[in-house]
Amino acid sequence: MGAVTAAVSRLAALAPDRVVTAALSATYPRFEPELARLADFCPPRGTALDIGAWYGPWSRALARRVPRVVAVEPNPAVAAVLSRTAPGNVDVVRAAITDAAGPGVLYVPETGRGTEAVASMATRVGSAVPVTTTTIDRIAPPDVSFIKLDVEGMEATALRGATDVLSTRAPVLLIELEYRRSPVDEVVDLLADHGYTAEILEDGHWRPLTGFDLATHQERALPEVDGRGYLSKVLFGGPRYINNVLFRKPSAG
Repeated sequence: MGAVTAAVSRLAALAPDRVVTAALSATYPRFEPELARLADFCPPRGTALDIGAWYGPWSRALARRVPRVVAVEPNPAVAAVLSRTAPGNVDVVRAAITDAAGPGVLYVPETGRGTEAVASMATRVGSAVPVTTTTIDRIAPPDVSFIKLDVEGMEATALRGATDVLSTRAPVLLIELEYRRSPVDEVVDLLADHGYTAEILEDGHWRPLTGFDLATHQERALPEVDGRGYLSKVLFGGPRYINNVLFRKPSAG
């Protein structure tokens, strides 16, 4: 995501908040095609959680799909922008999702506005920003139907704070998983224990993660993808880098 966030940083320095968030919402499906396929997996009911909402490209799309969205963003500056620009049916929670409630530290890159997309509690790179932490079990309403989770290496920790939600409400999950940052196999096994199966979007089709070598795919695709700029990707597309994994129970949907 390096080239993407660097380009967003340049755009964000020049444009008003609403222009930035609208531009991201319009173009982001070029980077995450799952965003254009919400009807495939996101039930059109209940509440969706957008965890790691950033400037809200997922929140905006989800707001058109479900009655209510809870957008969770730990970075205070980004959450403030999201609060000002999100649709009316989006509630913004300013917190980091872990396995416990309390104080925490988020490390935010110092390379400009827009690059906060890779802010993380799992690394010690960038400025240390104090944040409040909470859990999915604490913030998920009874009607939660879908969760998008993008927490830069903290996925397994976040899911350990969602035991009740996973066991009793079984929402569909879309989780960003990258072997360079995440304990991917731990996440897959944890969710399998809760009855979830995993799929990825490849060549426009949903396929079981089983039998797809995600680690090798990411290792081969990452250098080429990271070397391309935001505008080039938007205009011309390019090689696919699969890092979103869909989890659902056989009876979900």
